[in-house]
Amino acid sequence: MITGELKSKIDRVWDAFWLAGISNPIEVIEQITHLLFVRRLDELQTLKENRANRTGQPIQDPIFPAGNSPTGVPFEALRWKSFKNESPENAYAVVDNHVFPFLRTLGSDGSTYSSHMEGARLTIPTPGLLAKVIDMLNDVPMNRRDTNGDLYEYMLGKLSASGQNGQFRTPRHLIDLMVRMTAPTPKDSICDPACGTAGFLMAASEYVRDEFGDDLHDPATRDHFHESMFHGYDFDRTMLRIGSMNMLMHGVEKPDIRYRDSLSQAAGGDEGKYSLILANPPFAGSLDYEAVSRDLLKVVKTKKTELLFLARILKLLQPGGRAAVVVPDGVLFGSSTAHRALRRILVENHKLDAVVKLPAGAFKPYAGVSTAILFFTRTDSGGTDDVWFYDIQADGWSLDDKRQPLLDAGQLGAAPDEAFVVANHAKNNLPDVLDRWHQRDASEKSRPRTAQSFCVPKAEIVGNDYDFSLNRYRFQGASSRLKLGHHVVSPLPKNGVDGFLVVNHRSIRLSGLEIDPLAAERAVGRVTPLREGDIICRTIGEPRFMAIGPILDSQPLAADKSLHVIRPEKVAPDVLLAILRSEYVSQRIEARRYSGPGMPRITYENLLQVELPQLPSSNFEGFDGLPLERLRGKAERLVATLEARAGQAFSALEGDAALLEYMDTVTDASAAGRAIDQLSTALSIAQLTFPHPIARQLRAYSIARTSGDPRAESEAVLHLFEACLITLGATLGGCLASLSGTLNGNWRNNLRKRALSFGDWHRLASASASDLLARGVSLSGLADAAKQGSELDSLLKDFISWRNHRSHGSGPRTRSDFLVDNGERRLKIDYLIKSLRPMTRLQWRVVDDLDWDPNDQVFRTRIRDLRGDHPDFSVAETTRTSPVARGQVMVSDGSREWSLDGVLRYAPCRECGNDEFFYPDSRSEDGLLYRSLGRGHVVTSDFSELPTYLRAIVDRD
Repeated sequence: MITGELKSKIDRVWDAFWLAGISNPIEVIEQITHLLFVRRLDELQTLKENRANRTGQPIQDPIFPAGNSPTGVPFEALRWKSFKNESPENAYAVVDNHVFPFLRTLGSDGSTYSSHMEGARLTIPTPGLLAKVIDMLNDVPMNRRDTNGDLYEYMLGKLSASGQNGQFRTPRHLIDLMVRMTAPTPKDSICDPACGTAGFLMAASEYVRDEFGDDLHDPATRDHFHESMFHGYDFDRTMLRIGSMNMLMHGVEKPDIRYRDSLSQAAGGDEGKYSLILANPPFAGSLDYEAVSRDLLKVVKTKKTELLFLARILKLLQPGGRAAVVVPDGVLFGSSTAHRALRRILVENHKLDAVVKLPAGAFKPYAGVSTAILFFTRTDSGGTDDVWFYDIQADGWSLDDKRQPLLDAGQLGAAPDEAFVVANHAKNNLPDVLDRWHQRDASEKSRPRTAQSFCVPKAEIVGNDYDFSLNRYRFQGASSRLKLGHHVVSPLPKNGVDGFLVVNHRSIRLSGLEIDPLAAERAVGRVTPLREGDIICRTIGEPRFMAIGPILDSQPLAADKSLHVIRPEKVAPDVLLAILRSEYVSQRIEARRYSGPGMPRITYENLLQVELPQLPSSNFEGFDGLPLERLRGKAERLVATLEARAGQAFSALEGDAALLEYMDTVTDASAAGRAIDQLSTALSIAQLTFPHPIARQLRAYSIARTSGDPRAESEAVLHLFEACLITLGATLGGCLASLSGTLNGNWRNNLRKRALSFGDWHRLASASASDLLARGVSLSGLADAAKQGSELDSLLKDFISWRNHRSHGSGPRTRSDFLVDNGERRLKIDYLIKSLRPMTRLQWRVVDDLDWDPNDQVFRTRIRDLRGDHPDFSVAETTRTSPVARGQVMVSDGSREWSLDGVLRYAPCRECGNDEFFYPDSRSEDGLLYRSLGRGHVVTSDFSELPTYLRAIVDRD
């Protein structure tokens, strides 16, 4: 085990890499790995020399022979012991100019790591940083396998970004679970066809050492362990180096880690070779048929990588060989021909042993995809009998992006070091998984379908079209299998829009349902009249379900063809809405959505075929039509009753159990329905509904927040705050200028004298908000939110102070500093977005074109809706009695419209060619300098282009 001092030294070296500009953790590990290999070569040479001295024989196959290297220096100078005590400058020159060229020539020496050294480069930028790395590695006792392994695991634990092809590091506790469930032996030949850092192979080697240590004293068994037991493929050469070193550091001398694209290259001599495969293949989407190996297409004709990897694994396994493979949930229930065909192959041609569902956050922060582990055995003759299912709800770690341990280290994992306490099960299910796995052919067969684990006979799986999803088989017999179409009636559409206020996909806003004034103009043909309780959802993109509230008789509503209308019949609308927003239903909608050319979409017919979670039986008293809050209250009372009856068997309360299980789904779904107050949904909805200058920075922030790069996240926070503050100031200031003909005095004076600061924009926003309120103008609540003394006002001041500290050099410097700072900023960004919700109630448009119609005496205007994070805005035509300039940004709160011309412009950037938002930054001799949001590009606007109130500000008198 590595000491705290060595961990601290690693952390300091890691921070030094960051300060030197190397922020990619994979590159950091690769550079350290190269130097570990150099030290390893030196120690192997020393062993050869000692052996030669003992025997009196010449050194056999010296790594560093006598004489000079091809670069002109003695081979002896390339050894670790020779350059480690040199000055930083001399050591850097030796390593860069001589050691690395030498490493690149080692591909034919027979060692696994050497074979991947082609193309290795020193990217450590400075002698000082190299000296720190050498100093750290010098403290590593290379003769201690446990210390070496822990050191490398500690560094690999710093990987927090998925690779370019969808690969990401599998958490160690899940790897250990899969290894223990498959229980490798010294006789196994183990493969990972997408090995990455070789985590599965390493864990299998540790398991064999721990369980079969005495067997490894046999020479033949030991040779098999070191040279022919472990096999890994990857087509990322960096991962091959890291994976090879991981195995080497864990004491496996010659693992078979080699370059191979498992999907594009045929298995060749490896077909039917392995007795155990452990894998978490990348879910990189689809490949072109031309890129897929023909032998895989003979198994299943598909372009989906997750299905192709399963086909490859079946080919690599020998008859009787077993596999444990992580798959995305779509594999379990996907409705395509390829999905069903592969599931049928596993059940009918081989033996499907188990499906273990992982919690939704198991792979955060790398990915949020829902996953499961498939356990199966290749038989070529069938053999599936009862399939064991387990629903892991807690794995010992928090399921958010931080993935913090919920228990002490000795109580984590599938085989905790400390005696496992039953009370810990709520936080760590893994010991229970392992225990019940061993009972799957005994007591597990009698477990009820309400339990966390149970068995399902093959015939039932076949009867359900080979569906492997766990929730399909819960409550069988005590419940009915219903689809959405069983719970709704289909509203009848009507020709024409006369008399209706029309809603469309743009009407579903962050703040609620809002009427798009242009929707009726756009609606053509048939619309669907709405009534209270109806649920609407978009036909394209994310469905985004919303319930319709009370409707005035004087203002009937109708939905156009961009919305599906669902009318609940047998269940309360709020309950159905909660279920539709659940992850369970979202996954099934995703499986049925069309994802060909254009935007993803779902037809009404496919929507009605989406399966709902298992519902309690129809004779369950009090279910039908019961509102969600009353259901929740009933469930809470049942929980209290069960706790009071702790000694009573749960199975005796079957009806109560059904409700509680159902409420598990509904409560989760209800939480998702309220997720406007939660991060993931709030950000995704905000990206669709906020004005474009903010929405696009929200998108960049969302990407950076999950990238694992804290420096990038911090920069994204700064750009997002800039966009929020300036957009807010321009909106409020522009509205006040349209009413009063002038802008805030401090803002005017400072623009005349110098470059505007964030403080100037903040004062413009808060002062304009207060002035507007004094005039009785609230702008849909935006002025109230931004007025002086409000919480938003205080929050903006806090962000300005934080930004100023950064610009003055007092901001975060190291990786750990950024992580701490980002954690604090995340909470404030979440609140900032919530505080700015009134902006989503405003209409934002930009004028594309303007033509005078002499016949009707009006200006015909083409405008684009500036809402959402994507630049492909919808276009509409309107008429006006007064002209507006092309490129002018217009804002409306429904009762008034004003222009942001001068304070915020949307125009092509002369520097990059993209359409950008520009705001006034400072005055020059020729006019105003405008700076683009986010990019910082500068353009000049002459005085004649400015609106009257800005010309007055910069008048050069």
